[in-house]
This record gives sequence, C-alpha cells and structure tokens, in this order.
Amino acid sequence: MNKSFLCFDRFLFDEISNFTIEITQQCNFRCSYCCYSGEYSGMRKHANRSMEHDTILKTIEFIKSHAHKTEVIVVSFFGGEALLQLNQIVFIVEELSAYFKDRVVFDISTNGLLLSSTIVDKLIRYKIGISVSVDGCKTIHDKNRKTIDGKGTFNHVVDNLLKFKERYPNEYQDRIRLLVTVGSIEDVIRMNEQFASFKKLLGNKPPLVSQIYPNFKKKEFHFNDAVIETEFLEKAITKKKNGVFDFYTIILDSLLKKAEKKFTCSEKDNKIYLRTCLDNMYSIFIDAEGRLYPCEKFDTSHYIGDLETGVSKKLLYKWSIIYNFRRSILCSNCKIVEYCSRCLADLKMSFVEQKEMCKEYKKNIELAVMYNHKLKNNA
Repeated sequence: MNKSFLCFDRFLFDEISNFTIEITQQCNFRCSYCCYSGEYSGMRKHANRSMEHDTILKTIEFIKSHAHKTEVIVVSFFGGEALLQLNQIVFIVEELSAYFKDRVVFDISTNGLLLSSTIVDKLIRYKIGISVSVDGCKTIHDKNRKTIDGKGTFNHVVDNLLKFKERYPNEYQDRIRLLVTVGSIEDVIRMNEQFASFKKLLGNKPPLVSQIYPNFKKKEFHFNDAVIETEFLEKAITKKKNGVFDFYTIILDSLLKKAEKKFTCSEKDNKIYLRTCLDNMYSIFIDAEGRLYPCEKFDTSHYIGDLETGVSKKLLYKWSIIYNFRRSILCSNCKIVEYCSRCLADLKMSFVEQKEMCKEYKKNIELAVMYNHKLKNNA
C-alpha cells in the first residue's frame, strides 16, 4: 500500500527560540563550494548589500515580540562574512541583552580571516560564541577557501585561531567551534593525516563536518566511491572500538545518527504525519532585506513573510501543501522513509534533483543501520 503524507499545519510562530540574522551579504572570500556563488539554483549571489539600520531596528522588535517566553533565546549572526559588520552586531547584542538579560546567547559564523586581537577582545567582552570554517588541512582548505583575489587562507586563519587560544585559553575552549566541509571520503583521509595539528585548534566542541552540497547546475555531485567508503568505514569501526578520536570516528558518528527513526508510519491507514518546521516554528532566518525564512537553507523564492507584515499564514499553507504533494509523489513507496530527515528546504530542488539526492541519502541510511548493528553486536 502506498503511504500518504499529511502535515499538522498548526503554524505556531510566536515562541521562537532560535533567530539567525543575515547581517550582510558581503564576503571577503570566494569559496569554490559557496551556495552564494551564483552556481546554485534559487540561491542569491554575492552582493555588497548589508542590513540597513532601519531593518536592524525592525529585526530587534521582531525578536522581542516573537521570542519564546521562557526558554533561552539563541541569536546567530550570518553572512557573507558577518565580522564585516561588527559594529551593527554589537548594537543588536547590546539591545537584546538589555531586554532579555541572561536569557539570550549569541554566536557568529565567520571564515576567521578577520579574527584580529582587537575583534577577539570585543567578541569575548560580549560573550559571543564563534563558529569558524577550517577545512581540515592546508591543501584542501586552500583549494576551496580563497580570498576574492584567489589567495589561500589557511595559514592566516590558523594563525588567528592560535593567537586567540594563547590570549584567551579558557574562552577559546568554551566559545570556539570549527566547521569542516569535505568533498569526499578521499578528502577526509587526507585531512586525517594532519589530524594531530588540527586537534590543536579544537576547543571543547567536536567539529561539525558537512559534505559539499551537490551542484546540479554544473553536474558536480561529490558522491563517494563505494569501495573506498566501505574500506573507510571498516577502519572507522575499528578505531571507534579502540577509543580513537579522529576524522574517521567523527564521520562514523555522524553517519550512525542516520539510523535513528524520525517518525513512524501508522500501520492502520499507512499515513505519515510530517512534522515540519512550519508546525511549531522554533527557528527563523531574517535576511539582509528583512525577508523571513524557516532557516538559512531555503532559497530566495520560498520566504514566509517579512519584517514589515510579519509571517504570512497564506505562504505557510502554500509551502506546506506543495511539500506534502512532493513527498506523496516521491516517497510513497520508500521503504526507509521513517528514517528520513529531508526537509522543506528541499523545495528549492527539482524532482530530478531530489531523486538524485535520495539515492545518496538512502545509501547512507542503509550504511548507518548496518554499522549500528555491527557496533551493537561487536561484529
């Protein structure tokens, strides 16, 4: 029997706990895999646009009026390169700290090039968490993460981080998180050869490793070779059993999470009730022009409102219906749909692109289930 998909469509959006602010679209890098390069369908291109003061004031008021009444509020600053607008960030931090007191925390995503001692002093003063992109080792980092004029950035970024660590060792441990983007298992293997050096950069948070998003426009998919991936995971299993912490076990741990069921399908009527981020919104993304999205992964056409008029229930219904229809077409016969964590942000893809993504996603879920079984049974 084909599965049918239903959404809850509650559309609650006045108790949000996570706000992401696109403080600028300007960037001093031109990374090869950047979703804002102009090579990804539906995503904006690099621009000199930054959030104007009037939009900043509206953003502050929107957060005050839509924030959860009791939970901790997380406000994240996003770009572009967010540190290019540090004064505006400080203004928002001061305004929201005065209003929410200790109930609000802040973090910023940065490429790390501007983390001078002066800027670090200010970030520490305002207790802002810092996520820095460093792609594992110099060879891979400099291949993908370059300045506008094409220069590698690894040495500069690492030097800034080490100076930060030396100047504020405790704060570095608590506030720094590294973000690593990989193209393939081969990249991870090469990065792991330098893991001892990379480990010196880690704070108390494990790195967040993600894979380069497929570029359907250029037909660049970055999918792993099956033989190499199997050899990698077998080695990772052995390392994990021996208590090793490196890129092998980091990737394995990330994979194993895909073996967790996200929901269950009713055996009675074969219906799946999809809980989407529109049901009871815990996060919202505010772009530099004041448009609202569920998160930063959405393309420019799937906004849900703006700071002027607020969240639009009409748009929420529209995207919910389209998403429900898409899942019913693409997923009704899927045997592993209960493990699936694909989301509304997939609306930016065509059906052909979605099917291509599903092939890789299904393979990863099957691998996750198999290696979870191996670990549990000490196979």
